[in-house]
Amino acid sequence: METTEEDGKVKNLGAAKTRPVSADELHKMQQKSWEIYQYFADFCDQRGLRFYGCGGCVIGAARDGKFIPWDDDVDVYMPRHDYERLARLWNREADTERFSYVRTSAKTHTGDVMAKICDNFTTLVTPYQIDKKIPQGLTIDIFPLDGAPKPKSFAWWWQMLMGLIFNLYNVAEVPKNHGKVVALVAKVALALVPHPRWRYKLWRACEKQISKWDYDRQEWSATICDGPKLMFTPFKRKWFGKGIDMPLEVVGTPQQYRMPDDYDTYLRAEYGDGYLTPPPADEQQPKHEVYFMDLDTPYQKYMTNGRFDPRKAGMSD
Repeated sequence: METTEEDGKVKNLGAAKTRPVSADELHKMQQKSWEIYQYFADFCDQRGLRFYGCGGCVIGAARDGKFIPWDDDVDVYMPRHDYERLARLWNREADTERFSYVRTSAKTHTGDVMAKICDNFTTLVTPYQIDKKIPQGLTIDIFPLDGAPKPKSFAWWWQMLMGLIFNLYNVAEVPKNHGKVVALVAKVALALVPHPRWRYKLWRACEKQISKWDYDRQEWSATICDGPKLMFTPFKRKWFGKGIDMPLEVVGTPQQYRMPDDYDTYLRAEYGDGYLTPPPADEQQPKHEVYFMDLDTPYQKYMTNGRFDPRKAGMSD
């Protein structure tokens, strides 16, 4: 990929190409992801912050008792109150030399709607974040769980609408893989609010609307900071409860993973009754695209003026 410098910044030109991940690299991704999760889990438990595993690791623990062999990360849900407390506490009390809290704000644009915890001693660059001025290491994803009105009610549809607007202006990019009509509407909407500061004010206003239903007072909950399918999937708060620890083998080592109390009902709501059956062999692939990865080296080695520099990674033309 061709690069150039302008105003002291490295800019990437052209489409970023992804590369395959080897079996050894995938095992290392799983091990390093688990190290981030363990630190995060201990940090939360020591401060009374609730969290629950979600996605592939919950399936792995429920179905096989181990990390899904082709899974490449760890995902976590947090009730909104705990999610915001984590944001306030991390930079004051966590080991920020090793682990960074990463989330889009007025000054930082990550390209993601959720928060992340990044291992600063690793390097992993995705195609959509090459130009972002953010920590470029391996991460775990943290999704907020918001209280939600009764599904299909007027208030519920309002929350969903606010969620769609929040996601669009927070990411600030035309969605891919959702059809030409969605892409056209998103392109027009972004053109109507072109300035980053205006977009920030708009998505922050929407975020306040999304989170105004107290999680602990509602029967229902929603994960707004996610793809459209999950946004519109109602979850009952009681499914998550206090959380239970279950065995999960990670690269041959027994571990404990925090699961929703009623993880079976949660998984059936998100994935359907077939979650206990592994997907076809051709779908057993890591879900995240990788542009550059070096899990043994701090990402700062490959940065110039706060951004990833392909030349420092030996990727110049």
